[in-house]
Amino acid sequence: MGLGKFVKNTINVVGTAAKVGVELGADAVGAIAEKIDDNPESKEKYQNMGKKLGANIKSGASKIADTSLDVVDNAVESGSKICKNIGDGISEKISSVKTKTTDAKKGTVVKNVDFEEVKDVKTDNSKGVEVSEIYEAKDASGNTVGYTLKVLPSGYGGTIELMVGIDSAKGQVSGINVVSNSETAGLGAKSTDPEFSDQYKGKPLEELSVLKNGTPGDTEIKAISGATITSTAVTNGVDAAIEVYNNSLK
Repeated sequence: MGLGKFVKNTINVVGTAAKVGVELGADAVGAIAEKIDDNPESKEKYQNMGKKLGANIKSGASKIADTSLDVVDNAVESGSKICKNIGDGISEKISSVKTKTTDAKKGTVVKNVDFEEVKDVKTDNSKGVEVSEIYEAKDASGNTVGYTLKVLPSGYGGTIELMVGIDSAKGQVSGINVVSNSETAGLGAKSTDPEFSDQYKGKPLEELSVLKNGTPGDTEIKAISGATITSTAVTNGVDAAIEVYNNSLK
């Protein structure tokens, strides 16, 4: 049951109880009034009974009101704690994702550099791959040494989150890091294995292609056995990063 519905139901119950109490009190007062009419000589006695009954009704109504406020306060306090726990969980998750992304950036370019996000860059590319983030890598002297681009190609099981490093000085791919994927275990999921991902290191900043069999050439990547779609998706992501670099960042 939601917090709002719980509070509403509680107030309804308390309200019903108060209503019943008032109705009973009204019946009792009516009975006393009839007694006064029937026995004028006992007027003072019944008046005192009426005052006592009124005081009891007032006290009962006050207790009901206090109880209802306590219930509402407790419900609101519980709701606040629940919201805080949810908020803390979301913050922790966001922090984890940011840390993971930062580590991924560091793993794709030369070490000992600082990253600065680059915005307002044209990211259209012939592969139709979304380029969601771009970071410029600078050394201690403030010189640009490369870029890391976050690309989101579509694999067999869904979107693959991929970081691609570009070494500006050497004019080559410095590395890739598959941050997350939903590819088939034992097949496409092997895109995170160094045996596959390390192939991109040192590749020229030209369009790359996937080779199913044989020994790959300078601009070729050997596909993961049984996972050509995933291999092609990752390569498309790298190609998109290379194209954006050559057209907008070089």
